[in-house]
Amino acid sequence: MRLYFQWILTGITAFAAGILPGTVCGQKYPAQPVKIIVPSGAGGGYDLMGRALARKLSEQFGESFFVENRVGAGTIVGTAAAAVAVADGHTLLVGGPSNLVFNAGLYKSLPYDPARDFIAINLIVTQPYALLARGDIAQTSVAQIVETAKRTPGAFSVATAGAGTGQHLGAVFFLKTTGTDMLVVHYKSAQQVFPDLIAGRVDFTVDTIGSARVHVDSGKVKLIAMASSQRTPLYPQVPTIRELGYPDFAVESWIGLFAPARTPANLIDRLRLEIERTMKMPDFRVQMEGNGAQMISMSGRESESFVKSEIARWTPLIRQAGITAE
Repeated sequence: MRLYFQWILTGITAFAAGILPGTVCGQKYPAQPVKIIVPSGAGGGYDLMGRALARKLSEQFGESFFVENRVGAGTIVGTAAAAVAVADGHTLLVGGPSNLVFNAGLYKSLPYDPARDFIAINLIVTQPYALLARGDIAQTSVAQIVETAKRTPGAFSVATAGAGTGQHLGAVFFLKTTGTDMLVVHYKSAQQVFPDLIAGRVDFTVDTIGSARVHVDSGKVKLIAMASSQRTPLYPQVPTIRELGYPDFAVESWIGLFAPARTPANLIDRLRLEIERTMKMPDFRVQMEGNGAQMISMSGRESESFVKSEIARWTPLIRQAGITAE
């Protein structure tokens, strides 16, 4: 009789804990449409990845996954909304360096803690950055650019997508690493930079290869070197800045899917399984790589550790450089 009651108790506990396959506290997951918050506007890298992933997850789960663009205060409004959402797997977040790494160094206080309030389900793609120049510039190598910039400080200008953006941090990191000085010109968005770069009103920018590819291929913008940790398959002949004598230099924009930190572990595991399936699908890979992205080969656990290491790496660099977004 005692064994019988123990068996009953074990079954009840398992049911309540939601550890039965495909259930959360006895309910099927998803029990309703799943919102994926993109903390930036439509058409950007976060949005494109979020929508592509939502389509695939909708097919695999048989329930709607949809993107909601929550724009405001950079990426803070949407990210803060995800941080306080009910942690039942029905609200997820597209995250990357902007909202989950850089903001920790750019702001004295945030309405969310990037390290504590979210768990990485999976990192999915990386968008390598590159050093780009106006098409008619005479200096065509990092060595020539550094030599000229040191000889005539302030002679060059470098454009950014705004204070505190990845483009800004990439530019500042390049200047500090090479010991050079350029006029830093802030724009309101990355889309506003390229017309002026093409027209020769600014000399350089540091941006993702996905954003720059159409301009590079047209010959209107020069691809000087990759700012990423390794060469891109899109331009295998182009060296990285690391290879050219600056081994500590690397700037990359990764994008992944995150959940509120209190989300049950069995839901995280289920989502990881389906996302890993999605990442192996040829049509999804072709879509991502066609935008200049590279698939990330990293488990969910490794993704968690990587994001924490990125916060630890970038926060002091941003503060030491005196960069703020406030």
